[in-house]
Amino acid sequence: MRESMIFSCEFSKDGITNFEIIPVVIGNDFQPYLLDENEKEKMLFQITHDFLKIIDENNYQNEANSCRNRYRSGLVIHLATNFYNYKPIYLYQIFEDFIRKKDVDFMKLLVAIGLPDRNMMHHIYPITLLGEIDKIMVVRDRKGPKINKVQYYCPPTWSLKIPVFALFLKFILMIYLSIREKPEIIHGYLLFPHGILAFITGILTRKKLESH
Repeated sequence: MRESMIFSCEFSKDGITNFEIIPVVIGNDFQPYLLDENEKEKMLFQITHDFLKIIDENNYQNEANSCRNRYRSGLVIHLATNFYNYKPIYLYQIFEDFIRKKDVDFMKLLVAIGLPDRNMMHHIYPITLLGEIDKIMVVRDRKGPKINKVQYYCPPTWSLKIPVFALFLKFILMIYLSIREKPEIIHGYLLFPHGILAFITGILTRKKLESH
C-alpha cells in the first residue's frame, strides 16, 4: 500500500512526445521517494506485467484492514506532530472528512464496466473494502468473479451476438437499477460505451456521475 508511481509526460502540438513511469514509495512522512535502481526495476516489472496473485478473500481483507489501520495511525501521528507545516484549509478538509465518515450512511454504487475479470479484481475489489459501501451493482456482458458486496446484472447471453441490442439492454438495466435502487453514484469505466451509458443514465435519473 506504500508503493505508487508518478506518470511524467511531455506534450507538444502533435500530442505526447515522451513519457516516463517513475516508481516511488511513500515514506513515513507521507511524501513520495524515488527508489534505487534494483527496487525501481522490480516495481516497473510489476506495473507492466501480470503480477496479481489471487488469494482467498478473508486473508486479503484481513491484511488490507491491518495495513490501512497501521498507516492511518501513522498519518494521525504525523499530522499531530507536523500540523504547522500544512495550510489550515488542508487540516480543515481532513477534519471535515473524518466527521463526515462518522455520520455517513451506507452507499450503493451503480457501475457500467466492460473490463476483463482480472481487471475487475484490480478496480472493483478494493472499493468493496470501504466500510461505507453497502452494495455495488455491476452492469456488464457476463457475470464476473464472485466478490463480496458485488451483484451482477447482465443482458441475456443470446443478445451478445447482436452488440447494439446488448448495449441497448444494458442501458435499460442501468435506468431500471438507478430508479429502483437509488444509488448515490453512477460510475462508468472507459468512455465508450460504458462511460456514455453511465453519463446518460445519470443525467436522466439525476444521479452523481463519475468516470474512469
